[in-house]
Amino acid sequence: MVQQTYLAFINGAVAVNSRVVVADRTAFETHATATPFCELNTELGAQLIRFADRPDGTISGKTFDGDNDDLAMSFMLAIYWRVCVLSSSSTLGGGGG
Repeated sequence: MVQQTYLAFINGAVAVNSRVVVADRTAFETHATATPFCELNTELGAQLIRFADRPDGTISGKTFDGDNDDLAMSFMLAIYWRVCVLSSSSTLGGGGG
């Protein structure tokens, strides 16, 4: 998953659209405020660069100070599953494109 994300950045396959839709707390909490997209984009970058190998053999972007890696993890999962779907559709005769 991390390798596929890294490869997507290297190949220029990641683009940031100026109009984006996100699912945030405003979807289910009426008093929540929407997080500006620029803040989400900045947080995603901060979480992505924190990913590293841990002494126990895991890979994580969480910190001992309590910073989470949820946004980066969901981003990387989306990239990974896209690669899996494209791979499986090409092996099933779907063309992969």
